[in-house]
Amino acid sequence: MPRSARHDHQDTVRRAAHLFWERGYHACSLKQLEAVLDMRPGSIYAAFGSKEDLFHAALMFYYEQLQEGLKQELESHGTVLEGMRAYLRRLAAEATGEIGKGSAPVPACMMVKTLLEVTVDTPGLTDTVNHLFDRVEQDLTATLDQAREKGELPPNTDCARLARLWQAQIIGLRTFAQRRVPVQAVTLLAEDMISLLDPTVSPGANSHGTRTH
Repeated sequence: MPRSARHDHQDTVRRAAHLFWERGYHACSLKQLEAVLDMRPGSIYAAFGSKEDLFHAALMFYYEQLQEGLKQELESHGTVLEGMRAYLRRLAAEATGEIGKGSAPVPACMMVKTLLEVTVDTPGLTDTVNHLFDRVEQDLTATLDQAREKGELPPNTDCARLARLWQAQIIGLRTFAQRRVPVQAVTLLAEDMISLLDPTVSPGANSHGTRTH
């Protein structure tokens, strides 16, 4: 039975995303896309409009992976904070290749690489990647809000502030993991970041119940 058109479209975006992740937007040629996607230029343009539009679709694919990864960890753990801690450990393991070998590159990797690559010549991509990072921050804020509502964080915790800190830490972790450092160094860094979710040391509220500045 032939695959559905939707499945074909998703598979095409997935394969394109792998290539973009490996080479970056600017270094990825149309001929390379043709070879990986097994599509002629006319078919690529008919399906996606342009190389930049295809890259937009690839970025969204990675963002959706990121969302799904967090959702899975939250659903498989007893509390919100346990799920978030597990999610960060998962990101660290993926970053070091401890899990996910042979699978899709980690979502945050492509987003961080794109953030560093985009220039004034690609304002559309600049807007897209910044928009997706905004959405990640909103996702983290909403998740931390749930933890606060369930009493896992102090009631005066500034969840938006904590989410920004966590996102910055994740970006740092993903970048740090690209260096020639031992796996244990990345793992320990993740554990240090996890300590930020300790309700007694949350940067959004101190132990006396007053917000920090």
